[in-house]
Amino acid sequence: MDIAVLVAAGGSGTRFGGNKLLAQFQGDVVITTCLRNLNGPGVKFVVATKTPELLAKFLPEGVEVLWAPGGDSRTASVGNALAELQKSGPLPPFIAVHDAARPRATYALLQQCRERLLAENADGVVAAHRVTDTIHQADETGCIQATPQRSLLWAAETPQLFRSQILCEAYQAWKKEALPPSDDAALVRGVFPQSRILMLENSQNNLKITYRHDL
Repeated sequence: MDIAVLVAAGGSGTRFGGNKLLAQFQGDVVITTCLRNLNGPGVKFVVATKTPELLAKFLPEGVEVLWAPGGDSRTASVGNALAELQKSGPLPPFIAVHDAARPRATYALLQQCRERLLAENADGVVAAHRVTDTIHQADETGCIQATPQRSLLWAAETPQLFRSQILCEAYQAWKKEALPPSDDAALVRGVFPQSRILMLENSQNNLKITYRHDL
């Protein structure tokens, strides 16, 4: 085992209007497609969900997973998956976090993240794409306060891959009563401001399924 993939699959599906992980996608259902596309040599899956008995029926052939309870937030779900991984035995050198609602991410993309991390001696690598729209930062009333330089902005995706130790220590330091960070790179950077988290430009269509029209 080289990479453990913690799969966040505990969302309520409120905006989708149902369990999006069981929606038909590319001839299968979303959760099946997600795990099949990411699976490869050296990969171990830990899936955090509130319905393990349901999702277990849709595992791709030859794929085994550890199950962890889904939390009240995405960060809590990932934390539960990480705890389950730690209980299962020695940790692999790398841990990736992935949203099950991004079923098009591939094993090749996972390996590209790993290769960039090693080549640059980084602490983590985030699959991402460059922002093409102008982004305005506004206050609570919708009044523009700042307009960041677009060329420096990236839209984060998953997988997000980290050295195991730094991700484990970041989650140990995270206070569950605090507002959950928006993703794992933000959590690691919040705990370790000097950590080097790099962006990996991903040209693949790695859309996250949030609404029904995303299918």
